[in-house]
Amino acid sequence: DNKEPKDLEPTEYGLNWSAGRKNLVPGLHALFNYTRVANRTFNAPFLNHEKFIYQNLPIGHYLGNNFWEMRAQLTYEGNPDWWIQAGYYHRRFGEEALYGEFNTDFLNATVAEGYSEAFPFGETRTQNGFQLKSYFTPVPQLTAQLRLAYWLEAADLPESFVLGVALGYRL
Repeated sequence: DNKEPKDLEPTEYGLNWSAGRKNLVPGLHALFNYTRVANRTFNAPFLNHEKFIYQNLPIGHYLGNNFWEMRAQLTYEGNPDWWIQAGYYHRRFGEEALYGEFNTDFLNATVAEGYSEAFPFGETRTQNGFQLKSYFTPVPQLTAQLRLAYWLEAADLPESFVLGVALGYRL
């Protein structure tokens, strides 16, 4: 209703949009995904217990609460026990707002002036590059995962090339 400065608080929202196609050829799937989480989502202005934090870990999207991400992926399922995925990822992050004070800059504006802020909010960082992932289950109790990533822009990562290996065993 924009009657007083507190009405100028930027909108809080999260958006996840996906479009894809299964079986372009047998076993090959395509996916495009766009995710955007506004910088105040999961934060709270007054009481810390209102924030989306459990045991000091965020409850919400693993990339935070002030970012957008676009990704395009192709996945090939060789059989139910094996798949491989190649994808391009582009991410833009702003300042993390969950652990800090709730930003009230909008209260310094008048209704006549209005208030807007850039998105993502604050100092921004970019991460974009390619990932190759593979998942294999040789026997029902054992799983193996491999992830290779090459980041053209690495934002907060110390290296441009990332290798991840995981083994799992079910009792």
